Amino acid sequence: MAKKKVKCKGIRTDGEPCNAIALKNGYCRSHKEQSPDFPVKKSLKEQQEDYHNYLKSPEWAVKRKIVLSVLGETCKLCGKKATTIHHNTYRTLYKENLLKDLTVLCPDCHAWYHGKGKYDGNKTRRK
Repeated sequence: MAKKKVKCKGIRTDGEPCNAIALKNGYCRSHKEQSPDFPVKKSLKEQQEDYHNYLKSPEWAVKRKIVLSVLGETCKLCGKKATTIHHNTYRTLYKENLLKDLTVLCPDCHAWYHGKGKYDGNKTRRK
């Protein structure tokens, strides 16, 4: 039995309904962004605001405490007292693997790692 072809639920720029064959979400390729399920891309400012709110959240406080207790409070680059948790990658942001995606750094090394501090000759930047 052949699959029933469903017409797109999208609206063309002239205001008329689209007659193209729909994808799984009920919209054709040209109108997929009209779907209520289509992810809306946030502005950089909104992304930064979300990230800073995350760093203030109780969820992050628990993750931070676990990472400091397991990895210790010694900077992984210079050996000073570490107070900063650094994301090795932002691809897993909000669902980090605590021991793989995060590391502990002192404030100076963290600033240096992000290009805001001076290089003192002892650090090895890991990418």
